[in-house]
Amino acid sequence: MILGLVSPIAMKKILQRIVTTLVVAGGMCGFGAAAHAIGSEFAVDPGSGHIEKSSKISISSQCVAGKPQISVTEREVKYRVHFSGKVRLTGEMGPPHFTAPFVKLRVNDSFNCIWTPADSGRKYTTVKDVEGNPKIVLGLSYHFDCRGQAGINRGSDSEEPPVKVEVFGRETAIGHWRSIATYTPHLTSLVPMYQVTLEDRPLLERPVAAGDVNMTLPAPDARAGQNVKVIAIGPDGSDVAAQLTLEQKDLCPSEDGIDPTPSPTPSMAETPPSPTPEPSQTPPPTPTTAVTPMPHASGTPAQALPATGAAHSSHAAFLAALLVVLGVGGVLGARRRWY
Repeated sequence: MILGLVSPIAMKKILQRIVTTLVVAGGMCGFGAAAHAIGSEFAVDPGSGHIEKSSKISISSQCVAGKPQISVTEREVKYRVHFSGKVRLTGEMGPPHFTAPFVKLRVNDSFNCIWTPADSGRKYTTVKDVEGNPKIVLGLSYHFDCRGQAGINRGSDSEEPPVKVEVFGRETAIGHWRSIATYTPHLTSLVPMYQVTLEDRPLLERPVAAGDVNMTLPAPDARAGQNVKVIAIGPDGSDVAAQLTLEQKDLCPSEDGIDPTPSPTPSMAETPPSPTPEPSQTPPPTPTTAVTPMPHASGTPAQALPATGAAHSSHAAFLAALLVVLGVGGVLGARRRWY
């Protein structure tokens, strides 16, 4: 009755609005709603999971405040993980328009795990996206091989390097990935502890963890020719991670009886006075020829010339003789004038 009063054009618009509303509601109840309705299980296959570490360790020595020190430096630290895990989604299918999601596993936000088909005896073919991730069916387990270098910031306060597996899902092959669950797998740690030795004598009270390798240790007993080693102690035994043979140039000079602090050069004010020679050490005076002053013609006595050595002595004698002659001659001439 009411439909008869509605024109065909108006009826068409109403039907279009109803269809649009159903499509929007179905999209809202899609993968996002299904993710809340389903559960996720993750497990590591027994005996397959481990974590290992590689790095470069160097040793150096130096003299600080007159005491030898040993320094250990670690660089290019890398952690690698390897395990086989399986994930299974549980729960109900959800709304009719829900489709089973594509799933991928990512380790420490560093690398993706590779999906490995369980066996070829299955009667159905698993759909994969462009990245090779499988489109899963609820209730079935899917195996992944997780192997790669994990970005790990290993601190000294943590006993085990942290490894996190995050499960992502998306409803379409090119849709947006959403996090479904996060797990911390139980892995066997092959990361070693470290000890520093000097001629096989430990310099540490106990081995240190992987995050505490960078260190500086006092080594007052270090001598040239001795060996310093960094020992990596793992679950399967120990190995030499680094070794250094000490040289004298790397140690303090006092280790060979040389004062490490050089004596300062005395300044002018600090120069000690020269010692006064004893009377017995005084050299004898050089003999000189004494010159007796003779009276001049004018009656003024001539002054004595100083003797300055052997060369001056003969010259002084000549002058003295000349003065005598001139003096006598002058007196005689004066007498002749008086007579």
